[in-house]
Amino acid sequence: MNETSQISEKRGKSILLAQRQKEIKDYLVNKGFASVEELGEMFEVSSMTIRCDLDELQRQGLLQHIYGGAMDNEKVFFEISFQDKTVQFAKEKERNGRALAELILHGDTVFIDSGTTTFQITRFLKDKKITTITNSLDIALELSSSPLVNIHMTGGILHKGPLNVFGSQTENFINQIRADKLLSV
Repeated sequence: MNETSQISEKRGKSILLAQRQKEIKDYLVNKGFASVEELGEMFEVSSMTIRCDLDELQRQGLLQHIYGGAMDNEKVFFEISFQDKTVQFAKEKERNGRALAELILHGDTVFIDSGTTTFQITRFLKDKKITTITNSLDIALELSSSPLVNIHMTGGILHKGPLNVFGSQTENFINQIRADKLLSV
């Protein structure tokens, strides 16, 4: 293969890459969300290729690469603040939190997803010798006052509203851990 044909081939691949990324963005504008698997099948490429595309498009600020897929940045979602959600159904969340905390045993490793109900559960875990893994700053701070609780935080991009982290870094971290229990409400 001569130098001219190598340049043409490289240019063709970059055009395909740019075209695929543009079509991914266009698809998300119309649909709002797509999974990695869905996009891989649509463009007949591997999940790894799609994840690389999503990472690049996120770096450019064109979408949000979240666990398992991507969301369009332009879609406006009404999101109630964490503080407002905390007071909604407060008695029920406290009752559920107390009951669910009883299922956690000393020595357990527990993944605690972000949320106002899972936050309530953490209030009743402070007297247990456990290891927790969380993507929530609020939950980590709540548990930090207990000398018995060992806290691990996922990495990732900070979602400023609910103060949790997400993205490919979070996904990679979660894929490497093993927990006895998962709290996600």
